[in-house]
Amino acid sequence: SVAWDALLRGSIVAELALHSPELNFVVGPEPAQEQTEPASNWRETVEELVPFRIDRVTLQGGAVHYRDFHGDPEVDIYLQELEGAVTNITNSEELGGSRFARFDVRGTAMQSGDLRIEGSVNPYAEQPTFELRGELAQLDITQLNPFLKAYAAVDAERGAFSLDLELAAAGGEFRGYVKPFIRHLKVLDLGDDDQGFLTKVWEGVVEVTSEVLEDQPRDTIATRVPLRGDIEDPNADVWATIGGLLRNA
Repeated sequence: SVAWDALLRGSIVAELALHSPELNFVVGPEPAQEQTEPASNWRETVEELVPFRIDRVTLQGGAVHYRDFHGDPEVDIYLQELEGAVTNITNSEELGGSRFARFDVRGTAMQSGDLRIEGSVNPYAEQPTFELRGELAQLDITQLNPFLKAYAAVDAERGAFSLDLELAAAGGEFRGYVKPFIRHLKVLDLGDDDQGFLTKVWEGVVEVTSEVLEDQPRDTIATRVPLRGDIEDPNADVWATIGGLLRNA
C-alpha cells in the first residue's frame, strides 16, 4: 500500500506485507557454489533512489535456510513460521526521523525451538551499526544431527539446545556475547551396530568431555562466549558482519 499524498510530494511512503517468503544461504567448496551475502554495492543503489520510507513490513509464514548440498550428509538448518514486523525502513532521515530500522521477529527453529529476535539496524551507515538481541529455547538437538555428522562426526541421541545472544556494533567496534545451553545431552549409543568403531570412539570422547563440563545437578552444559573487538573491514556489509561474528563464536 502506498500513501498517495507523499507520492505527490516526490517521495514514497508505503507498507508491505510478505506472505510465506523464503531466504536461502548456501555454502559450498567453491565461491561459485555459494550464496551467503548480498551484492556489495546494494547500499549505493538504494541511496540513489527517490526518497522513500516503508513504515512497516509485516512477515507471515516466513522461512530461512542454511544449506550445504556438499556436506556428508547434506545440511539444512532452518527457521520456519516466522512472524513479525520491521518498521521505519528509509533512505531519508527527513522522512523517517532516523535511518534506524527496528525489527521484532518470532518463529520456530527446526520444528521444536522457540525463537525471538529483536533490535535495530542502520543499513546505510559507513560501518556496521546495529543492536541485536535473540533467544532460542528448547531446540531438540537430534534435529541437528545432519549438521553434527557433517561438521563434527557425531550424532546426538538426545538433548535440548537453547541460546541467548546480545550483539551491538558502532564506530568500527563490536561487543556482546553468545550464551549456549545444552541440557540432557547424550551422544553415545554403543548398541547402534550401524556405526563404525572409530565413530563410537570419537562419540565416546565427546560424551566424556560433555560430562566433565556440565553442571551435574542440573544436567546442563552452559558457557558464555564474550564478543568484543574491531571490525576489520570498515566497509563490511552489516548482515555479513553479524553472520561472521556468530560463525566465529
